[in-house]
Amino acid sequence: MANPFETQVLNPLQALLYGQQSYDSGVKRSQENAKRSALANLLQGGGASDPNAVANTLLSSGDTSGAATYANLAQTIEQRKAQAERDARDFKFRQDEAQRTQRNADRSYGLQAEALKRGDVPAQVRIVQAAGLDPASPEGRKALFPRTDTPLSATDKKYITSAEDELPNIQGTIDALTLAKDLNTKTFTGLTAGARGYLGTAVPGGSYLVDKDAAMATSEFGKVMSGEAIKTMADTLKGATTDFELKKFETMLADPTTPPEIRGRVIDRMFTLAQRQKAIKERRVNDLRGGDYFKPQGQAASQPAQPGGIAEGATATNPQTGAKIMFRNGQWVPAQ
Repeated sequence: MANPFETQVLNPLQALLYGQQSYDSGVKRSQENAKRSALANLLQGGGASDPNAVANTLLSSGDTSGAATYANLAQTIEQRKAQAERDARDFKFRQDEAQRTQRNADRSYGLQAEALKRGDVPAQVRIVQAAGLDPASPEGRKALFPRTDTPLSATDKKYITSAEDELPNIQGTIDALTLAKDLNTKTFTGLTAGARGYLGTAVPGGSYLVDKDAAMATSEFGKVMSGEAIKTMADTLKGATTDFELKKFETMLADPTTPPEIRGRVIDRMFTLAQRQKAIKERRVNDLRGGDYFKPQGQAASQPAQPGGIAEGATATNPQTGAKIMFRNGQWVPAQ
């Protein structure tokens, strides 16, 4: 039986080998501990925001897999950062363009409204008045519109047909927005607005759980301002404002969490655009068909071939420039 307390004395060579192995193992552990400590200090000091630095530290410690992961992460972060900067520039450009287009549209409309309010008299009308003619008389109208035998062009007819098709849609949009504005402050709001509206109007006894009037208003508002209805309104108002603004309107009106006051401002803005769009198209159609220049059916009004009140060769003074003008071949031209 072996003696458990017996010890074996190592020879000098074995002792040397064991000592070298222990030394190498200790050095390796010391190096790994130092690198792990350096990595921990780097991460604690905010180095995690620099994946490249972490990758280099892991690589120096021999962790090639971890180093590759952080290197890929660094590349992904740089790509996302570059994409975010491009997206921000593109959004800023589109926003600036939308604002510039809207300012131009508002300025143009404002100038037209001011001219209409002032009652500006066109230069040709002032010339006819300077010649002693009433622009409303047959002679005055003949002088203003010497080519009364000209029928509507194909472009004018196409515009009239298109406008007449669009006007009912615009009026329908105006009516829907008017009703939506009236219901806006009476509806439920929030993500559960639709569910509460359904509960109060379609579920027996549901009116005991939620406000019946608010439920009915919510249900009616949902029908008037459904996703399809909002899209149709936006399509109808194309040209009255920018596509960017219309897309924003669609998003805000379709979101049940939009506060009523913000939703009300959006509805007011769309209502104003719809009225403006209707006024422009009606005025254009009336201009093409109105007065004695065009008949409602698109045919030219019958007028005498020659003006009866202005003699060929009659002269007058242009009230704008003070220059002499002469009536020749049915119209006023500069005197030679």
